[in-house]
Amino acid sequence: ENSLAGKGHVDSIVQGFCDSASTISVAGGIMAISLGGLMFGSSPALQQWSFLLTCAVLFDITLGRAVRVVLLRYTGQYSWWPRKISAGRNLPVGRDQFQAGVDDGGEVSVDDDGGGCGPTLSM
Repeated sequence: ENSLAGKGHVDSIVQGFCDSASTISVAGGIMAISLGGLMFGSSPALQQWSFLLTCAVLFDITLGRAVRVVLLRYTGQYSWWPRKISAGRNLPVGRDQFQAGVDDGGEVSVDDDGGGCGPTLSM
């Protein structure tokens, strides 16, 4: 969505991460609590699966998200394969049309409106 709105590659990643961070973290926390509760069951197999899934969810909402953001940053426009977003092409988004932007790399600044992930990101 952000790429189609004309933001650069890195700006799109940062904004998407900021927009979804709280929702993903809360949902993952709820999953970890509910799956962790199964560890108090009497079946050893259930306890093992519960431990495995709880660890996987906790990894996903902490380190996994950070690793994905870094990978998205360094894979460049290949992150959006098979869809290719080219400069100067009008792409419809809902009723409005936006001009797709091109990432020129370098310094990225994220506006600090009090509700974002942070004031500045340098890559």
